[in-house]
Amino acid sequence: MSNESAPGTLGSNAGLGVSLLRPRYRIVRDRYLGYEVQVWRWWLPLWLEVGFCNTHPSEASAVEFAKRRANKVVRNLGPL
Repeated sequence: MSNESAPGTLGSNAGLGVSLLRPRYRIVRDRYLGYEVQVWRWWLPLWLEVGFCNTHPSEASAVEFAKRRANKVVRNLGPL
């Protein structure tokens, strides 16, 4: 289990104010091609896949996809 909190909860590095309203991104391992970009929005507090299918063969390509989607990337890969 990660020691990071969900965005908007106490103990997170998200800060307060406007930053709570911004979408947060993370990269997780998937079972198809390797890596998937997920987004967390304040109005729907769940991690959801960005778009329909965004599976990537490498972490670097997933990071590039997330950078195109937003200016901020959170790397959360979980157990490998």
